[in-house]
Amino acid sequence: MPLVVSSNLGILNPPSGSKATDTFRHFKRLPLELRWHIWEFELKHERLLHVEAHPLEASPDDPSTESGTCPERTYEIILTEFLPISKLARVNSESRAVASHFYRVQLPCVYRWEGKEDTNGICYFNPELDTLEIRGNAFSNFAEDLWVHDARHVGLINLALSMRQLIPESRAEYPLLQRIIPRLKRVMFLCRGGSERIYFGEPTFASA
Repeated sequence: MPLVVSSNLGILNPPSGSKATDTFRHFKRLPLELRWHIWEFELKHERLLHVEAHPLEASPDDPSTESGTCPERTYEIILTEFLPISKLARVNSESRAVASHFYRVQLPCVYRWEGKEDTNGICYFNPELDTLEIRGNAFSNFAEDLWVHDARHVGLINLALSMRQLIPESRAEYPLLQRIIPRLKRVMFLCRGGSERIYFGEPTFASA
């Protein structure tokens, strides 16, 4: 039976921080090991993240094609929400070190906020706790990179799908999918609310 998640996603994406601890003034006096565990405790929760991955049209005359990507990467990762960016990355050097260790898979991306210019950034990912909904036509390459750049070779194991994502766009993706799908441990099916009836159109199949 599909898992139904409410729109506020309070279980997967709990609010960060607590008013009871925001003003603890003696934190720096605690032993380093204890501070490290406290930082990690703040990070240890499941997240449902919506990430876009789109193929790049290679153009040597257009430097923007390398924006948010590695030179050899044929796609770009785009974040349009703040959730994938850990707040601990902006507190101090100690918290950044903890966040960097905890979110051990880090890929260059583009931050695209409404009303602001695109900026280059980092997509932080924890394979064990993060569930990804990957939008766009570069799903296979992005999912494979999450495994390649994971020192523990766990990669993408928690995936969220909507109806439109069930069939790949091209058979060229199949060799990668044959490696990606067996790694999955949990698949969540998303249902967009707000309408009693949703028509997805006639089923389509990838062309040969």
